[in-house]
This record gives sequence, structure tokens and C-alpha cells, in this order.
Amino acid sequence: MIQLLVRGAGASAKRHIAERPAHSLKCYVEHIMKKRPDGTGAVTKAGYISISNGTGKFIYEHVRVAEAAIGRQLPLGAQVHHVDGNPANNTKTNLVICPDQKYHALLHRRTRAYDACGNANYLICTYCGKYDDPEKLIFNGQRAWSHSDCRSRHRRSIYQERKANGKSV
Repeated sequence: MIQLLVRGAGASAKRHIAERPAHSLKCYVEHIMKKRPDGTGAVTKAGYISISNGTGKFIYEHVRVAEAAIGRQLPLGAQVHHVDGNPANNTKTNLVICPDQKYHALLHRRTRAYDACGNANYLICTYCGKYDDPEKLIFNGQRAWSHSDCRSRHRRSIYQERKANGKSV
């Protein structure tokens, strides 16, 4: 048996991998990663470059570059963000170290807003899918924002549907 660390894999996936015989594990690794042409590491299906750290374990190249930039290991829970969205572009100028997943998600949300409408501060309406000024939106709970008109139309359609189906309103 060979043991392999797969970053981000759940406990069941790790158990599934650890229970495989060596020849089967090699096929599994080849399935999730493709070797790089120059022979150094592999590329995951998501496009991230994974390299060996010399002890038989793999580490993502962008993590290694970020750790080299700050001169130590990343703090626990920290994540590395690719500014241009290309997981294979691991230059120092393209990487941002995020203190936690929440901040990383905020960067992605603001990037999507900026790409869609030119303003990173705008939020997306849950119902119509259009970005707008947060002052013009109402908070629906659970990170959901909407225009009051869109919310009213949605509620009205649900009411009409229930009424048509004979359900209590």
C-alpha cells in the first residue's frame, strides 16, 4: 500500500485512496493529475500545479511561492488567491495571501461584480441576476440581496401559483 496526501480531499476520499493497492493508486493519481511536460510535478484537473516537497507529499506551487515570499509557512487557515484567475500563473505579483476563506470569497465576489458591471462594490439581485448599487437593494437574509420590485414579483408569482393549485394561501 502507498499513502498519498490529497489536499482538500475529504476523509472518505483519503480513506478511499489509502485502501488502494499501489498499481491502482498510480492509476488514480494519473486520473486526477497530469504530469507536467518538464517532469516537475503535475497539473490537477482544476489547473493548479502540484509539486513534490521531497518527502513524498505534494504541495501546490502557488503555496510554495507565497511561503517563499513571506519567508515562512502560511498561517493556519490562510489561502492563496490568484489575481488573474489563472491557477497556473504562480508569479509573486499574481498571488494574494488571504487570512481566511471568508476574505478569499470576498475577493472572488468583488472580482465577479467588477467584471460584470465595472463596480466592485455592487451586489447581485437574487431574482433578476443584475448587479446594482447596494443602496437600491434590500437584504433578504443569508447573504441574499434583491430589488424590492423583483422580490415582490417573485412573491406574487408564488401566491398566484398556490392559488391556482388550490393550496392554502
